[in-house]
Amino acid sequence: MSYNPGKDEINSRHQNLIRISPKKLKMLKINTKNLKLICLSALTLLFALNDVMAANTFNKLQGRDSHQNIESGLILQTTNAANNNLELNSQVKFNVQLMLNDSPVPAANIDWEIIHSVTTSNGQTAYFVTAASQFSILETVPSDINGNSSIFINTGEIASVYRITATASVYLNSDQLITLTQTFLVNAGVRASIKNNTPENEIASTLDNLCPKLEENKNQLTKAQEALLNRCNAIQQAVSEGKTVEVSKALRQMSPEEVAVQADVGSSFSNQQMSNVASRLNAVRRGSSKLSFNNLGFRYRGRAIPVNYMLTSLLADEGNKVTNEPGGLLSNRLGVFANGSASAGNRAATSKEDGFKFDSYGLTLGADYRVSSTRFVGAALGVSKSDVQISEQGGEMNAAGLSLNVYLNQYLADQWYIDGVINIGNNTFDMQRNINFDLSGNAVNRVANSNTRGLQQGLSISSGYEVYDGALSASFSGSLNYTKLGIDGFTENGAQELDLIINKQSIDSTSSTIGAQVQYTHSHRLGVFIPFVGLSWIHEFNDSPDTISGAFANDQFNSAFNIKTEKVDSNYFSNVQGITAILPRGISAYIRMENIIGRDYYKTTNVSFGGRMELQF
Repeated sequence: MSYNPGKDEINSRHQNLIRISPKKLKMLKINTKNLKLICLSALTLLFALNDVMAANTFNKLQGRDSHQNIESGLILQTTNAANNNLELNSQVKFNVQLMLNDSPVPAANIDWEIIHSVTTSNGQTAYFVTAASQFSILETVPSDINGNSSIFINTGEIASVYRITATASVYLNSDQLITLTQTFLVNAGVRASIKNNTPENEIASTLDNLCPKLEENKNQLTKAQEALLNRCNAIQQAVSEGKTVEVSKALRQMSPEEVAVQADVGSSFSNQQMSNVASRLNAVRRGSSKLSFNNLGFRYRGRAIPVNYMLTSLLADEGNKVTNEPGGLLSNRLGVFANGSASAGNRAATSKEDGFKFDSYGLTLGADYRVSSTRFVGAALGVSKSDVQISEQGGEMNAAGLSLNVYLNQYLADQWYIDGVINIGNNTFDMQRNINFDLSGNAVNRVANSNTRGLQQGLSISSGYEVYDGALSASFSGSLNYTKLGIDGFTENGAQELDLIINKQSIDSTSSTIGAQVQYTHSHRLGVFIPFVGLSWIHEFNDSPDTISGAFANDQFNSAFNIKTEKVDSNYFSNVQGITAILPRGISAYIRMENIIGRDYYKTTNVSFGGRMELQF
């Protein structure tokens, strides 16, 4: 049975609720205030829940519904230009961008920290600037709607490298915090204004590391070290004045890229001597075991030009016959020879190496012994000399070398042979490196003198095959060549605070040559004429650049530089064409043209000519 209160009963209940004593009314007012507080708290909680729901929705839309997805797609990167190179004594804006799956992440907390690589005695370091205050640590610089977070860095007056660390914090589903940290290296100093991957940039980097250390210890410096510190300050002042072109030229003059010519010339000595021995090997393969001066000649840009010896052969007439009587020289197994060469050439300048011109001379004296009709061995002593003029009045170098060569020839069949040459030598290098520049009206004219020596080693193995078809003949050959050159370290003198210490150098080269030559023999009443044409492919297996390393001689902290030379061209070709004439009375002459095709930094055409008159005993 249901109960339905009547109207009077309802009114009676309302009256009872209204009839409240003053004491209860006062309590009611207090409870009302509490109720308002409760309502406000509830509204706050409601808004918070709404934010959480919105965040969850944003996370899901951005693919953040798992820890793995956030970490795999979250990127913190700098958008600063110029490879993070900053000017000195300036406030520079530095910016990072937080991205998630190629979309910006706004409202993320980005914490910043800066570490200065060198703290100077005057307390100067790099710092962040915010509201005229200085900080090395900043907390919570939120990312904007585009995911960017920016700070301002005061680079100060001292060149250095800064480590700027940015840490981003991203929440997952409002309760799981994901952090991502990136550290950026920022150069502030001379290097920032100099072209990258050049010798002058490497010297600038060395000064950026060296100068703060000198400044920090300036009360303990020697006179030469004080001069080096003053040179640092002058360069930094010129950079702050925007004289980057003048600074770049000065740094290039201070840089020892000219030292690279030592490796070029030292390697050429080894090749020159092995080439002289190869000339003797060719003569022996033609059947000449007598005393021979036929290969003494002129060499231009590494190419031989035979010089005839017309001394006594003009006295011989066509009726003279050379006998091979027992006990005669031609019947002996021993052969003696002398080969000479002279070279002239140049190399073009590049952004990493100076150009130069050179004259080189070599003489090889040796003897060989015919073990059998198909084999002989020999040894030879060689001397070499080279004079180098560095372009743009960069200086000069004189080099000399003495070497021992051991060689072997073996015929494997009537038309197939193999040769081997081993070369060991000792070289000396005397160098004058000119340092000339004018910076802010302060002219510098110095000469850095040095002398050192080094050891060279070479090995060449070659093989060839000869074919004949009447007047037409061809030869096919291939060789594998290895040279190793070591140059002792040295210390310059004469350039005062700009003198350098150059560390020991080691240069390796492994190359192959594959070629063919075709020639045609044509008889004429005046003599025999043999036109020829040939092509060779040269491949360098070790094409990596060499490194010139060292430091300033007056740098007690040994702030090293490592200057990279140009990368070696790994493939190029040699094309030759010419004609040889064999005339009566043992006279011969030839003209030969060679083009080097496709070699980086070299454009060379060689024209060679010469004659020969056989001298018989």
